Amino acid sequence: MEISNFYPMNNPQSTLTTKDILRIIPLDEAVREKIIRDYPDNMDYDEAVRIEELAWDVYYVYFDLVYQDILKEEVSVNLQVMNNELHAKVLQKTKEKLSQKKETLTTNAELEKLRAELHTVVQSGQ
Repeated sequence: MEISNFYPMNNPQSTLTTKDILRIIPLDEAVREKIIRDYPDNMDYDEAVRIEELAWDVYYVYFDLVYQDILKEEVSVNLQVMNNELHAKVLQKTKEKLSQKKETLTTNAELEKLRAELHTVVQSGQ
């Protein structure tokens, strides 16, 4: 099973919406509240589409970071070799962690860039 099969957009059984994603990804609380309040009804179409694209991009980066953190923990604690069973276990833990909206502030250049771009889009809409 590939990790991409676990992403909501690749999984027809997923019920995650863009607003759900905005609640999960690490964002400044003021920015998060403004986006959730305004998205999509109080935004022009282009801004709403850009927010949606950026939110999902950040989610995928964040998902991968959380997955990698959990995988490292599982491998180091249990001294396991990566196999399908471990992969499934780590994917499930990742899903649970994200669904509980636990935010691990992990510094990552790509995540920071996407977050800054999302913030810029929101600021330009004010």
